[in-house]
Amino acid sequence: GEVTERQVQSYRERAIGGFGFIQVEAATIRDDGKAFPCFLAADHPKYLPGLSKLVEVCHLHGAKIGLQLIHTGRNAQKNFIDTDPVAPSDKLIWQDKPHVLTTSECEEMIQLYAKSAGLAASVGFDAICFHGSLGHLPAQFLSPLTNDRTDKYGERTRFVVEMIQATRAAVGDKVALIYRGAVDEGMEGGLTVDDWVE
Repeated sequence: GEVTERQVQSYRERAIGGFGFIQVEAATIRDDGKAFPCFLAADHPKYLPGLSKLVEVCHLHGAKIGLQLIHTGRNAQKNFIDTDPVAPSDKLIWQDKPHVLTTSECEEMIQLYAKSAGLAASVGFDAICFHGSLGHLPAQFLSPLTNDRTDKYGERTRFVVEMIQATRAAVGDKVALIYRGAVDEGMEGGLTVDDWVE
């Protein structure tokens, strides 16, 4: 979860090279959100010194910087997280059968996005990006392929909307919010361009 000196140097070189905005790689909002072992983490203040270094070197060379937040949901692998992955439902199982999130656990997950975003904003990140592509957790709520819930989060846009609202409340109006989504899932019954227009 820690930022390495190699990462600091890599982003420094991008900023020196003239990029106006640099989107840092995905950082987890909770430890069980990993699909492989070497994600950055943004779920605890202990990670802030390293994240702060990334902000410092990018700002020093004139670049804005954003942090991408991720929870991979059902895409997490049990051998990396030592527990069952979590998901909105157990439709379209990827590798390990997931624990289906309760309503209160969905609400808790939304607050974890907001908490991690608040931590990132506290060290100067200019933007927060939600990784809602590649079938990760927000996408699992949006897609009819992976959401057959009967509670309020069966309204497929609700999780993402509440996640954005909670994050905006946590970071204020000076931080940009970006949502990364797959416009067409490329699978029968999945999200399409028309869904995104709506």
